[in-house]
Amino acid sequence: MNKHHSSLLIAVASVCLVSVSVTDAAPDAGEMARIIGRGDINRGAPPRVGERWLPLYQGNGRLGCCFGPWGLHAVPGQAHDYVPIGVTQFTHLKHYVRAKFNADYLLPLASIHWETEPASVRQYQQHQVFYDGTVLTRFQTDQYGVEVLSWIDPVDRDVAGLRIDARGDCPPIVVGVP
Repeated sequence: MNKHHSSLLIAVASVCLVSVSVTDAAPDAGEMARIIGRGDINRGAPPRVGERWLPLYQGNGRLGCCFGPWGLHAVPGQAHDYVPIGVTQFTHLKHYVRAKFNADYLLPLASIHWETEPASVRQYQQHQVFYDGTVLTRFQTDQYGVEVLSWIDPVDRDVAGLRIDARGDCPPIVVGVP
């Protein structure tokens, strides 16, 4: 072993020992939430006309989907004022087709969306919380107010949940297969 390799080995070993001693104590839940919360996504305004909009993804390795700006999936096949990037629908690893040349393709499992999306909103908030694995979307129009909380269970990997609180004259929710 030459001089440079032994110096590098000593430097790497020193960093490893220091990092082990620094991270030896487990942080409490509040500290862990604060650390993980640095990656949260907070949106304070709905998509503007013509704006490219990236849906928020939730998944657990088996079940997953992207959620649009109104807390559910985007209305399939409908033109939007904004430009959604990607598809918003549930997919499941065990819901696939084996196609030509032995290629596997995930098939859409389900879609849940508003019958119509709001034309304008007065208040808007969308917050993806990585510590507890939720997406919370709140918005208020002149006719109704909505709060949608979604999560996909990390342990029971076939379970997803939605809590929808609506007040006022809210459009119907459509559940279907894309």
